[in-house]
Amino acid sequence: MSDQTQTATAETTATAATVAATTAPSQRLWEAITAGHDLPLYGLADGAANAYIHAHLQVHNVPHLALYKDKGLPEEQSPWLFPLTQKETFSEWYLQESPAQYWGILLATALPLVKLADHLRNYLTMQDEQGKLHLMRFYDPRVTNAYLDALTAQQRQGFFKPGLQLWTDAPGQGHTLLHYLEANSFEDNRLENKNLENNSQQPNSHYRRTPIDLRTNAQAAAEAQACDEGDCAC
Repeated sequence: MSDQTQTATAETTATAATVAATTAPSQRLWEAITAGHDLPLYGLADGAANAYIHAHLQVHNVPHLALYKDKGLPEEQSPWLFPLTQKETFSEWYLQESPAQYWGILLATALPLVKLADHLRNYLTMQDEQGKLHLMRFYDPRVTNAYLDALTAQQRQGFFKPGLQLWTDAPGQGHTLLHYLEANSFEDNRLENKNLENNSQQPNSHYRRTPIDLRTNAQAAAEAQACDEGDCAC
């Protein structure tokens, strides 16, 4: 057993003991990513961003797959794909600890785990004008938006084709989640929906990016009051 796995094992009891006391933020996140659909949920986390993610997956016996194959990188540093399940210890831990840490992205799709992994592997590399392949870290929330904009319309359509939705941290905004969805999947009257009035969409991007505020009303009011009193750099 590796040192990381031993450490994760030692943390398991503490993790389970504190879940009940820390479910509120993870519950808000769960509600945000399940709103409006009943698709299976997945996490795609960068093992290089947190070396203990893989160990926790093993300790809690969560099915998981490494997206990198034969890339010459240590297994622990691969992006790991895994299902998320409500009120399951690992999922509670991940949804509690991952926001604003840029560990990875959250996804929803009807694809099962193995087929989703195969689909995402198609988008891990990109060829430049000289024919050289580059690893593309689209699962890094700080890269996701630029990555999607860099795809051709056909590539972007293929990326979202399996009814894929994804969520990322909003870089620099610890309380905001960004929801990405293929624009064509919206109904024709989508702009009449008041919930979409503040959505941000890049011109000709063929996907819609919706900001979701994860703060409670009380938290938002408290932060607004602090800003009014000059206690923050708003």
